[in-house]
Amino acid sequence: MPTRSPAAARKAVLTVHVVSSVGWLGAVATYLVLAVLVVTAPGVVRVAALLEPMRTLVWVVLLPAAVASFLSGLLSSWLSPWGLFRHYWVTVKFGLSLLCVAVLAMYTQDIQAAVDGASRPRADGADPALLSDPSHAVHSAAALVVLMTTTALAVYKPKGQLPAREARRAAVAR
Repeated sequence: MPTRSPAAARKAVLTVHVVSSVGWLGAVATYLVLAVLVVTAPGVVRVAALLEPMRTLVWVVLLPAAVASFLSGLLSSWLSPWGLFRHYWVTVKFGLSLLCVAVLAMYTQDIQAAVDGASRPRADGADPALLSDPSHAVHSAAALVVLMTTTALAVYKPKGQLPAREARRAAVAR
C-alpha cells in the first residue's frame, strides 16, 4: 500500500483551505446582498422573511466555512515552508482570520436577536429600529473587505520575515 507524501498532504490541506475560503467569501457576499435588502425592504413582514435565510446562512454556511478555512489555514501553515510565524503576511492573515471567526461567532447572537425581534413585530405593524438598522450590511461589507485582504496577502505574499526565534530570544535576554 503506497504511503502519501508530505507534499500530497500539504496539497490536500491547501485544497480544503481554498475551497472553504472561497465558500466563506461567497457566503459573506450573499449575506451582504440580503442585509442590503433588509435595510431597503418595505415593511416588517419582508424584513422578517429576509432575516430567517440570513440566520440559516450564518449557521449552515458562514460559520462552518469560516471555521474550516481558519483551521485548514492553520494546518496548512504548519505543513508548508511558509510557517505560521516566519513571514509577516502569514501572521497577518492568521490574525485577520482569527478576528473574523471570533466576530462571526459573537455575531450569531445578533442575527438571532434580529430574527426574534422581526418575528414579534410591534402592534402598529412597524419596527423602525429593525427597518433602519444597517449593522448587518456594515458588518458583512467589512468582513468582505477583510477576506479580500487576506486573499490578496495569500496571492501576493509580500516580502518580509519575522525575526528568527533565536534572534528574538537573544534580544529579550539583553
